[in-house]
Amino acid sequence: MVPLLKKDIQFVPREEEGLVVLCRELPNGSKAEIRIHPIQAFIMVLFDGQNDKSKVAQVIAEVMSIEPQAAVDIVETLLNRFSLFFTDTPLSDTSLLSHNPEAFLFEGDDTLIVNRREDAPGAIVWVVTEDCNRKCKYCYKDAKFVADGFARDIAFPFERVTQIIDEAAMIGVNRLIFTGGEPLLRQDLPEVIGHTIDQNIIPIVITKMRVEGDMMARLVKAGLEELHVSLDSVVEAEVEKLVGVEGALDDMLVTINACCENGIKVVLRPVMTAINVDNLEQLISQTYAMGVREFVIDVYGKTCGRHEPSFMLSDEQEAQLKVTVKSLKERYTQAKFGFNFDLREATETKGCMEGLKGITVQPNGLCVKCEHIPPGPHNTFGDLNESGLLDIWISEKMKEIVIPSRKFFKGTSCYKCDLFRNCNYVRGRCTVTAKGKFGTIHAPDLYCPIGEFHKSNEIDVHVINA
Repeated sequence: MVPLLKKDIQFVPREEEGLVVLCRELPNGSKAEIRIHPIQAFIMVLFDGQNDKSKVAQVIAEVMSIEPQAAVDIVETLLNRFSLFFTDTPLSDTSLLSHNPEAFLFEGDDTLIVNRREDAPGAIVWVVTEDCNRKCKYCYKDAKFVADGFARDIAFPFERVTQIIDEAAMIGVNRLIFTGGEPLLRQDLPEVIGHTIDQNIIPIVITKMRVEGDMMARLVKAGLEELHVSLDSVVEAEVEKLVGVEGALDDMLVTINACCENGIKVVLRPVMTAINVDNLEQLISQTYAMGVREFVIDVYGKTCGRHEPSFMLSDEQEAQLKVTVKSLKERYTQAKFGFNFDLREATETKGCMEGLKGITVQPNGLCVKCEHIPPGPHNTFGDLNESGLLDIWISEKMKEIVIPSRKFFKGTSCYKCDLFRNCNYVRGRCTVTAKGKFGTIHAPDLYCPIGEFHKSNEIDVHVINA
């Protein structure tokens, strides 16, 4: 089987602008238009049924005069990003498409590749509900506790949700992250997940729920392949102190066991605080023995929701945690580890993709740049109750938020910084770490490439020279 560009996708070359417009009709009858680089269009139309990936990479290497491996990487990156624009077909002796690849061999506007913001999002973070059956003291959403297991703030009926997912698939969204609150408090979420999978969008579900029995059966039926479980410790007293309710440890261990028994991969997502950091090895050891093979380790930081200063790690605890994680990686060679300190220290590349490659949808339909920050004039793009997903993404309001005016940064080092546009439009400035440190989103972030934030939590904004 080889990739085949879907036949409903059309291209309009705009040589004078150095770009190609990818056109596709949306389910509501409107037309989606997405600007791409000519070389991207060239690669896409080469997947006409008679070329496999290696053949396309060979052509790209010749046309672009680049090394074969570089061409392979370019092709793989494009197929991953625009995976929903392709289907699979048996290798054909003749072309199954009518496009002329040579029509796209003209000089392109390289900002379409250099800029990390695309004409359509690649991912959606859907805050399904802000209700939760836990009382986590570190909750960045300050979720509302519900004891009966039913979310109260569900704004979209199932039919509207599926419409949004259908549009997302048509414009190339390939990941849908379900979060909350507790997303599984939405009673029809397994069916929503099933529809997501039917559209070839990868669902990522993050939970602290007890998942077994009927709920597990419905998730299996939906086709869910992995579940992200936010378990922070296997010491009951620590879990109760962090989560705020009794029985949460047992609930999540039941979930992990049920997933492993039903062939659903578990991704463990612990948050390291001063309460539980000393028992990380015990957590990894016990859950690894249960069958968990992927761990995403986060470190507690100041949030825009609930904040408990005593949960912050000391410098000594941070240093020891790095040593512990390094040791765990060496010991559990069959496991995959993600660690947010690894990202913090890679300041040249670390940035936030929200608004550049992804968009967040609130329970009430508001689309915002960052799920960690409450909706407001500098964080809200639009409303899915009033507009379509693509219309919001390409709106002037969204562009104003992604590339904010310098006037909002007066008094900070950002104001006169030569990297201002690059920081917001290419790297992706992290607004939540800016707000957490300085009380405003209009300030340098933790990952500022010319700052020293990753070395200290106490450096003042004016220390950064620009």
